[in-house]
Amino acid sequence: MKNGSKTKTYSVIAALLLLASCNEKVNPSLQDSNTTTTPPPAIAAEQYFRVVNTSDTLLDYHLHKTGPGNYNSKCEVTAPAFSTALYAGVPSTYDVTCFFEAEELALFFNGLEWKVESSANTCEYIGYTPFSFHQYQPGNSTRTIVQNTCQPGAVTPTATGLCDRYYQQNALIAALPNTTAPIIGEIADDEELCRFDYSEQDGPNCDDGVITIIKNDYSPDPDAPGTNLVSSTTTKINCGGKAVNCINGPIKDVASLSEFSVGTEITKANFNQAMSLPYEVSSPISKDYLSNMYASNYMRQCSGVNYDNDTYDIGAPLLGFNPTQTTFNSTLIDLLSKNWRRGYDHTNLGTRLFDYSDSSVVNPARFSAQNEVVRPYANSPHSGRSIAGSNTSPFYNFYCLNKAQDVKARIRIVVREWDRAFAVDPIMEVMSDVYNNTDSLMDNSFDELGNLDIYDSFNDKADWDDFLLFLTPVDDVVPTNDIPACQIPYQHSLESFSRSSFPEGSL
Repeated sequence: MKNGSKTKTYSVIAALLLLASCNEKVNPSLQDSNTTTTPPPAIAAEQYFRVVNTSDTLLDYHLHKTGPGNYNSKCEVTAPAFSTALYAGVPSTYDVTCFFEAEELALFFNGLEWKVESSANTCEYIGYTPFSFHQYQPGNSTRTIVQNTCQPGAVTPTATGLCDRYYQQNALIAALPNTTAPIIGEIADDEELCRFDYSEQDGPNCDDGVITIIKNDYSPDPDAPGTNLVSSTTTKINCGGKAVNCINGPIKDVASLSEFSVGTEITKANFNQAMSLPYEVSSPISKDYLSNMYASNYMRQCSGVNYDNDTYDIGAPLLGFNPTQTTFNSTLIDLLSKNWRRGYDHTNLGTRLFDYSDSSVVNPARFSAQNEVVRPYANSPHSGRSIAGSNTSPFYNFYCLNKAQDVKARIRIVVREWDRAFAVDPIMEVMSDVYNNTDSLMDNSFDELGNLDIYDSFNDKADWDDFLLFLTPVDDVVPTNDIPACQIPYQHSLESFSRSSFPEGSL
């Protein structure tokens, strides 16, 4: 009995073990030795580089990509990978332009704030180049000036016809005073010799020229009545300025860039960490300015694709762009900013290029008022990027850089100010709604309440469209591929200076 009970116990234990073994899961690879398992492919994490509006939400600013259908698209670059090769090969993905929309008085009184963000290990460095422009025209007045003085009884010098004046030495004159060729371009006094020094008008000195003055002293020759004794001395005046002094804009608020014309603030990213860097643009009123040109960098005249020189008309509301056009052309703005040598051809040969340091291109017949052989460093506020020390940036630029600080992605921002209240709407896709006349929101010069006070006009604060008007060329030799309206501002004269095209004290 005892042994039988023991045998029964063993049988129960064996049955339980068999039942447990039936419920145990077996690895499929052990069931079929010919079967192998492949883990599912890892999904690459989407990397990002973006700019985010962080201004007070009550200001109702709106930041979005340019282009059709993008009025509500984030200002960002997203992709599985970032590299300099991808940036060069797929610019539509890695090089984007965005509009920052702001109502004019909100921008004027508050400025704006934004931050740039990147995912971990996407950018080794972050770069920021702020918007900048020429408030004054920089230049180099290097040339030769003749100053003739005449003692009592001296015979009037045939080379000048006048005494006691400064004169620009004409390029046609080989030597002075032994010539009868006329000297063109009377200059009143020393203060006018450095033409890009504005310090007498409480402005900057932007002239780095060196002026050579030949002083000819004419006195009667007692031994030969009717003739002169001539003594000549040569002196030099160093204007002592720098082209960078004419630069203004938000670049001046970045401490590391304030002494430069154009530059990029570089920040190193942290390994395995996402980046978030804040930036801000001061309000124009905090700078004692009267307009929005300091913060808003948009110009509709140089933003479009559809330029037709034959039909362009300064009196027409279209101002050179198709009213339904939604494709912002950043290339046009780039061309404008690099356009320091484009302009009227003073030889009227149709080449459209000139170099003021080359005296052979100066035609005194068309240039009689100021026949000065100089090279302006900028012939519009946004031009001059090709000149060292006088560069400008027409955009707010944000860069994602690799360890060699080469570009992996770029975001360029254009700040537009609207005269009337806007809503996030497809109208933000177009270059301007000025064609809507009295109903336009962006550019509207109509009165609001009957001209009762300064805020009655919808357009309370000027922007670049209010300051810069553009004209087509006055001659018929314009190549069909030329876009002069983006290159020659209103009142740009056939001289070596175009001061009226620069805001100077009108910001």
